[in-house]
Formats: sequence, structure tokens, C-alpha cells
Amino acid sequence: EAFLAIHFKTTGENGNFSGILIDENASIKTNTADIKLEGISGNIGDSNYGIHHRGLIQTKGNLELIGRAKRGDNNNVGILFDGGKILSKNGSITIDGTSLGTKQANDGVNFANYSQLGIENSKLSIRGIASGTNSTGVNFDKSKIETTGDTLIEIYGKESGKLGISLSEDSKILSQGTVLFKATNKMHSYGHIVSRGSVHIDIGLEKEGQFVLTRNITAKDLTLNGNEFNDTFYFDCPQRCKIIGGAGQNTLIAANLSNKFEIKDVNSGLLNNEITFSQIQNLKGSNYNDDIFIFSLKGKVDGKVDGNGGKNTLKAPSHDNLWVITSEDTGYIRGIVNFRNIQNLFGNDKNDTFRFKEDSKINGVINGFKGYNVLDYSAFDTDLTLDLHKVENIHEVIGANNHKNILIGPEDVNIWKITDCNKGQVGAIKFDHFQSLVGSGINDVFYIEANGRLDGEINGSGGDNSLFASNRKNIWYITGANRGFIENILTFSNIQNLYGNENEDIFKFTNYAFISGKIDGKSNLNNILDFSKHTSIVSIDLNKIDNIQKIIGGGKTTLKGKDSDNTWDIIAENAGLLNKAIAFLNIENIVGGSKKDIFAIQKEGSMGYIDGSNGDNTLQSPQMDNIWNLYALNEGVLNDLKFKNISNLKGSTNKDSFYFEKEAKISGKIDGGLGKDNIMDFSKQIAPVSLDLNRIENVSTIIGGKNTDTLIGRDENNIWLFSSFNEGHVQDVDFIGFENIKGGKQSDVFVFRDNSGVSGVIDGGNDGIALNILDYSLCTKPISADIYSGESANTLSTCNIQATVLPNFKSTKKNHMASGLEIPLKQTQFDVDYYEDNFVKFFESSPNLKYDFGSEKFRFPIYVTNTKNGPIYVYRASSPFVITNRTAKAIYINSTLSPYLADNRVADAWVRMKNNLLTTINNQKLAIRGNLDQIHAVYEREESGFDQPNVRIVPQNIKDKSIKQRPRPLHYYSKN
Repeated sequence: EAFLAIHFKTTGENGNFSGILIDENASIKTNTADIKLEGISGNIGDSNYGIHHRGLIQTKGNLELIGRAKRGDNNNVGILFDGGKILSKNGSITIDGTSLGTKQANDGVNFANYSQLGIENSKLSIRGIASGTNSTGVNFDKSKIETTGDTLIEIYGKESGKLGISLSEDSKILSQGTVLFKATNKMHSYGHIVSRGSVHIDIGLEKEGQFVLTRNITAKDLTLNGNEFNDTFYFDCPQRCKIIGGAGQNTLIAANLSNKFEIKDVNSGLLNNEITFSQIQNLKGSNYNDDIFIFSLKGKVDGKVDGNGGKNTLKAPSHDNLWVITSEDTGYIRGIVNFRNIQNLFGNDKNDTFRFKEDSKINGVINGFKGYNVLDYSAFDTDLTLDLHKVENIHEVIGANNHKNILIGPEDVNIWKITDCNKGQVGAIKFDHFQSLVGSGINDVFYIEANGRLDGEINGSGGDNSLFASNRKNIWYITGANRGFIENILTFSNIQNLYGNENEDIFKFTNYAFISGKIDGKSNLNNILDFSKHTSIVSIDLNKIDNIQKIIGGGKTTLKGKDSDNTWDIIAENAGLLNKAIAFLNIENIVGGSKKDIFAIQKEGSMGYIDGSNGDNTLQSPQMDNIWNLYALNEGVLNDLKFKNISNLKGSTNKDSFYFEKEAKISGKIDGGLGKDNIMDFSKQIAPVSLDLNRIENVSTIIGGKNTDTLIGRDENNIWLFSSFNEGHVQDVDFIGFENIKGGKQSDVFVFRDNSGVSGVIDGGNDGIALNILDYSLCTKPISADIYSGESANTLSTCNIQATVLPNFKSTKKNHMASGLEIPLKQTQFDVDYYEDNFVKFFESSPNLKYDFGSEKFRFPIYVTNTKNGPIYVYRASSPFVITNRTAKAIYINSTLSPYLADNRVADAWVRMKNNLLTTINNQKLAIRGNLDQIHAVYEREESGFDQPNVRIVPQNIKDKSIKQRPRPLHYYSKN
């Protein structure tokens, strides 16, 4: 049976009081009966409450609380839950609070001080109407509402100057059923809302509404509805929900995340793939993060897109779009959307035109994506600087006419083409009405075409940049560091490389101006580098110069050659020709490249200095008598010309004299030239001199130094003739003051006279490769020679000697003894048939080479003869007595003098060595005249069997045979 168990109702009186107060220790409990409390507060001052609940209400029936706060001042609340608690089961609960207060904080219903509502299988209806200012309809300050079972919660709040419904962070609404919120204007949700059912929130029932969410609502589904006014939905946390904006001009504000807005249809779309919205005319991004707004094919909004904070992006639908930028990061896509605080503009797969109004700009990136896309600044009325670093997939940029516009290239390795006045192309981007161009800061190449020119300048910016002139006669003026202008074309700066074209190019440098990279004239039409205006030091590196036919220096100019083989002809004072291709003048100094440089000085030529630099370099003297003063390694003075790093010296057809100071040395070759009486003089050198004749040519006389000096022979067959001690002649060289002699890699014959030789060592130079001989056959005084110990006459010692020719025995009868000795030296490639008196080289007392002397005239010859193994060199000595390695080692080990004739054939009183030396001369035809005697050498022997020094020659009892003039085979041999 339904009946009203409890019904309290108060009437209003003047004063300051609460209508009904349920104290904290008080409780109202019913089992099935209903409870109804109606309280009316006083109307004076502050804190008048219709119902002030601090205790406990517990019922299984219906509960209805109605509170009215009359016209007080502040904090007059219809119903104040001040830590109070309600427990209900199976009944309905109605909480209805109204305030009539006139000032602030006059809420309809206020749940404070951790009030609690525990409800099971009931319906909860809360209605709050506020009054005054800064007052909330239903204010969940510190509270908890928890329902179980099939419970419906309906909350309605009407504000007065503040919020319809407010849920603080210390409040919770936990439900297993449906929760409905209705606010006449705003609802702010900072607390916990958790429901297993649906949550529906309506705002703006009577005026412009606002929904603010800072903590995620957990529900089966969440729907937010606006109404007829302009409503705003603000999220400060991720949330999955559906928003229906209603009839007004509505706004959706995203959380402080990097948000993605997708506009699918008119005023409709998705936010972060979680929030579905419709009837939303305005979209606003986060306060700090970067947001993107993407318009699909049918997408558009009637209001605007506001990126808010961060760096935000707007991507247009797949139409031919006209973008109009009206101010900074602000503008519209015609027929699609208005926008502001958008730093990046993205087109789509059709054509996009971005038209800029006066003083407008985009601070981020403009990317046209596909299609033909244009940036149009023609409406600008001020100077423009356009940075293509921030532009992608743009095909044309247009500047305003009659202004000083600057175009900065894309962040890439760019190729620029200037096709007309202030017009051209960079990469795939055409440009017009840009008076100045700036490179990317990487590497930029600028080409000026036939009609190309700029009213401003090219600034290469950073990187390694190049400028190519048009195909006309160009006059370049370089006025500073990588700076200058092309006459009547343009100015440039930060350009490291300059290139001409098919016509004449002249590059003129002002004082201190330079180009750090490369200059290439690109043709052979009299291209000129002109440094004549320079008064400072100039260094021109030809490694950075190509296709220049003339170089004019200025000030103190140094010209450095390419790192290739170069030939420099110095033909006048500070002037000459390089590689017969580059004329230079007013060049004070020359530096070679890293390879082979040849510096040829003509008779009238002169320079400040020549530096060969790296490589194997040669300096050639002028055709005159020259004096070379050498004072360091590869360094010295030729007449008045200083040089260094020159490893090879070459003289003239006149006399060349080479004087070596104390530390002087040439690491390469010295060629005295074709003149006579060329001299090398080491007399001032204190340290030992070691001179290799393989590196010396066309020098008549070489004078040693003050120490113990060594002269090394050429790697040829050499005959050394000593005229005195430490003096003599070898091939075409007279030498003086060399204490040590060393042979080359082939056979060396050292010929002594009486009182001649060296005070030091004679080194044959090799052991076993060729045959080195000490020849004492011209000596008349007694000598001693020991091949093993190296103790030999007229020297301190010897080494690498394979044979020694001893003087003739005066007591020997000439008709019984051979007059001389032929010694095979080594094989040769010199292929010639033998004929009478065919001498390859012939030396008499004169140092000059002579040919075609008869046998009776020669003294120190070498000739070539053929054997079955090929041609060989043969040496003729004037004595038949020889010590060899074999005779000394095997047969005559105790002998100091051994006329060894065994197994050698005798011809015209000459003995030809066979078998015991390196190369055998085979039996063959030999052109000779006269009689041949077969002889036998008989030695006196010791008891032990060794030969005594005494020997007698015994003619054989064989009939002499006359030899005719024609060559014939030899068949007479000596016997042991």
C-alpha cells in the first residue's frame, strides 16, 4: 500500500537559516514508505540552504527532496549535500534544488564534502536551477554517485553566469545503466563517469553551450548533442564518442595531442578515428601540438579551421583548388574552408594555385603534391623573399612586378636556368619576376641562357656553386671573394666556379679578389685571366683553370701548374708559354704540378723563382754559357734565376758549369747539354760525395770534394783509364779527386798505368753477372794482385773483381808468347756479323771515341763478335797473363802470376779466353794476318806439385801455317 510515510515542509521566513537541516548524526530510514522533504531557506545574507543534508537517508521507497533558497546574497543553495548520504533500493529518487540568490555561488544543487548516493534498481533524477552570478545548476564538487542494477540517471542543470552541470575531479558517477545529462548552457566534466550503459549529454538547451572533457568517460557509447545555439565541444583527453552539433555554428576543439581531423562531408568527419562529428562548422586544433586537417572529396566546413598552437597542416580535397592566403598562416580554399594558424598547406592530385595577398605568408611548407601547382605573389605590393626550402611539388612561382624579389632555391642540388629577364627555372619550378636568386646552401649550378639576365644578383649561398655564362662574348669582373658581375648581365656572390661558353670570355680581377673554385673558359677562343689590377700577392692554381689561353699577372703573381706533365717555356722577363697552349705574362714566380714539369729557359727569359714542387722536374738552361750554383737538395741558382724542387738539370749547347755548395745535391739527372767542357765541381763539399754516372750525361769533367768521394759507373760496359792517382777517364768523362771507384751492373775494366789508380777502393759493382777486370797490362813496374783478399796494386783494396790482367814478362820471347789477351765480357743484343777491325768502342790516349783503327793501332778496345749463343762483347788487353777466379781457386792457388793459356785458342799472337770465364767464345772465323805458332807453357813445379812462378814457353814441332787475308776457321789450340 502506497502512502506517504514522511513529509517535511517548511515555510519561508525572513532571516538567515536553512529550511531543513539533517545533521551529521541524524538519519531518516524507511522500509517501503516514501519520503518527501520540502525546505525553504531564509532570505538574508549568505549560506541560506533550502535543504542542508549532512546525515543519512535510507529507504526502499521513493525519495523526493525539494529545496528552495530564497533571495539571499552569496552561497544560497537550493539543496546542499554536505557529506550527507542517501541509500536507496527499488524506489525512485528526485532531487530538485532552486536558488533565488542574488550574488555569487548560488547553486541549484551542490554535492560537497564527499557526499554519497548509493542506488539500486532505481531512477535518479537531479534537477538544479541556479541564480545570481557565477552559479552552477548542478555542482558535483566532492561526491560519489554509484548505481547498480537497472538504474536510470537523469541530471538537468540550469546555470546563472557559470555552468549548467559541473563534475569536479573529486567526483564520481558510476552506473550500470543509462546516464543522461542536460545543461541549459555548459557542462564541464573533470571527474569520473563510468557506465555500462549509454551516456548522453545535451548542452546549449537555452543558450550557447559548451562541453569540456578532461577525463575520459567510459561508457558503452557516448553521444554529445548541441542544440539551436552555437555550441562548443572541447576535449582535453582522448575520447571515443559521437558529436551532433545541432542547428547553430558549432565548434570542435581537440585535446592537446597531435590530432588528425578528417572532414568527410559537409561539416562532418572524424577526429583521431575516435570521435565522429556532424553539424560542426568550426574545427580547432590543440594548444601546443601539431594537428592535421584532411579534406576528402566531399569534405568542406561552413565555418573555419583553426590550427591553434603548434605547426599545423591543411590538406585540400581532390579538386582544382584555389588557395587564397590573406595574412600570416591565414586564408581560405575557395568553396571549401576558411583557415587560420595553419603553417603547412598540402594540395592533392589535381591542380592547386596558392594566391598570396599583400603582407600574407605561410611559415611552414607548401606541398602541391600532384598536378600543376602554382605560387602566385603577383598581388604583393612590397618586396618578396620566397624560400623554396619550404616548397614541394610546385611547378611555377610568380613574383610581383617592379619589386626587388628574392627566390631561395629548394634544399637540393639545384640546376638554375635564367631564360629571360628575371625569369627562368630551378629544377622543375618555373619562376617569373624574381630579380635575385639565392642557392640552397648545398651545391647550385646557374646557367644563363641567350636572353637571360637579372636586375638583381645571384647569391650561391653555402656549398660549392657554379655559374655558366651565355653564348656571347662575356666580360667577367671579379670584385671580391667569389663575388663579381658579368657586364650588362647580372651580379653574383658566393659563386666558387665560373664557366664561359663557346665565345670569348675575359675574367678581370680587382685587387684582393679571387675565385676559390674553378674557372673554365669552355672554348679555345682567346679566353683571358687578367690580374693586372692586383697590387697584392696573387697565386693562380692551374688545377682550377681550364680552357684559358692567356694569363696576365699583377703584383707578385705566382702561377702553379696542373698536376700533370707540363712544359714551361720562359721566353721573356716574367713571360712565357705553358704546354704551347697558355701564354702568360707579368708572372713573377712559377710552381710546378705534382708530376713531371720541364722548365725551359730561353736566352731572354727570366723569372723571380721556379719551384718544381712535387714530381720529377727538369730545368733547362738558356743557349749561352751558364753557371749553376747549387746550395741545397734540388735547390740553387741558374745564372740569376732561383729554383727549388728541381731534380733534373739540363744544360745548353754552350758551356755549363755546375758548382755544388756544402749541402747541395741533385736527386735526379744532370745533363750538361751538347756544349763542350761542361763541368761538375764538388770542391766546396766537405761531406763525402757519392756520384752515380747513370745520372750524369754530357759532362766533360767532374771534380770531387774535400772528403773521400766515390764515383759510380754507368750500367754499361765501362773502361776506366787511370792517368794519375784519383784521376782518370771513363767513357766520355774526365774525373779528378775521386778516391773510390765503383763499376756499374755490366762489365767494368779498370786500366792502370804506372803511378796511377785510386787511394781508396775499386769495386767492380757486381759479382757473377758480368766480368770485371783489373788491367795492369800497360804497367812496366812490378805489381801484385790478389783477387780473394782484394789487395791489389795502385788501390787500397778491391772487390767484385773476376779477373786481373798482369804485365808482360819482359824476358819472354815475343815469337813464343801471345802479345795480348781477348776476354769475353757478356752477351749483348747488338746483333752484327763479324768483320775485320769491327770495334764498337775504341779508346786511345785521347778521351774521344774513335772507330775503324787497325789491330796494330788499338790500345784499349771492346768489340762485338757473334757466337752460337748470340753476340758478345770482347775486351782486348795488352798482356797474355791473367789471374781469374778459377785459376786462383782451382789450379794456381799459390801463384801470383799465371800466364794461363789452357784451352784457349791463339790467333795473331792473341790469346782468347775460354771456359774458365763467364762466356765462351766459340770456334769461328776470325779475320787475321800472319803466322800462328802452337805453343806450350811449361812451369817449374814444387815437390808438392804446385807450379813455381817461373815459366817457359816452348814452341811445338808443328809446321807453321800461313794465314791468308780471307777469314777462316781456327784449329790451332794451346795445350796444358
